[in-house]
Amino acid sequence: MAKKNTNQTINDVRSADLRVAEEAIAKGVQESQERWIEAGLIAQALIAELVKIAQNSGSKPQIATFLRALAARLESEHNVH
Repeated sequence: MAKKNTNQTINDVRSADLRVAEEAIAKGVQESQERWIEAGLIAQALIAELVKIAQNSGSKPQIATFLRALAARLESEHNVH
């Protein structure tokens, strides 16, 4: 029972952290768009930050997996701006 509570607490913290990260990133992207920065340049900056995070956190395989999934999704969608 204690292990389940510990796992649930960890999941709750991770979910809350994800929401905070998503909000911060969305705010930064919105601010960049409001400054009329091209979408491609915003994406390039986001990717550069992902690379830094991967290199500094030891999460290269996980981030590489996310990037491959993102690329596959973008290539499969039509009318992407």
